[in-house]
Amino acid sequence: MKPTFLRLGAAALLAAWPAFVWAQQPVAAAKPRVEIAYFDAKSNKLPTATGASYRSEVQYEDSVTAVERTFYANGGRRSVAPYENYRLRIQHGVSQSWYENGQLKWHDTRVHGKLEGELLYYYPTGKLKRSEQYSAGTRTAGTCFGPDGKAVPYFEYLIMPVPAGGLAGLRSYLGANIAYPEAAREAEVQGKVLVSFVVDTTGMVKDVQVKQSVHPLLDAEAVRVVQQTPRWTPGRRDGELVPVQYAVPVVFRLEE
Repeated sequence: MKPTFLRLGAAALLAAWPAFVWAQQPVAAAKPRVEIAYFDAKSNKLPTATGASYRSEVQYEDSVTAVERTFYANGGRRSVAPYENYRLRIQHGVSQSWYENGQLKWHDTRVHGKLEGELLYYYPTGKLKRSEQYSAGTRTAGTCFGPDGKAVPYFEYLIMPVPAGGLAGLRSYLGANIAYPEAAREAEVQGKVLVSFVVDTTGMVKDVQVKQSVHPLLDAEAVRVVQQTPRWTPGRRDGELVPVQYAVPVVFRLEE
């Protein structure tokens, strides 16, 4: 027997057409998730907009891919940066920043977290302050300029924060100060807690958050020990002290 729909006449097909069209309408896409936060002039996170120097709006495309846009208190744009993994702060794409007067401050491109191509930095007047070329995160050329447009001795654009004693000192500190929670030990819970934080312009660790959880007891201990990290040497961007986002893994491992 042939399928029933092959025996339908033209009138029956026309009668069914509106229902068919309605059934084919696409389902409305879910709105992207946006997280809004407020910060003071030293990039300390605030509970509300009161007293904020700027706000951050992070729009997620999925669980990790996102674009972060920041705005001055007057509503003017401050920066935009795309991330292939916002949790790990891995940028991918073109980033820009602006002064409060609306003048472009800097422009760069990152590929999987590494600088690539041209980096440009400007004075508030709009004059070029530095021009650099990068390949896979390595600088291949660079020139700095004074406010008058003349070349000046070169200095590093980005200097990351350094923990007391360097990375070896940080590892030593974490190993010596982590207290394995007894309840977690008895339950044989172990793993790696990823903790993010901000090193502010004074070298203090602020806004400590768990980005990769293992267990509430281990998470809490990782946050505690990172919060008490000795003062760091703060980071600099274009010679100016700046707050820098950082992340470290805190590993809890039971011995056999």
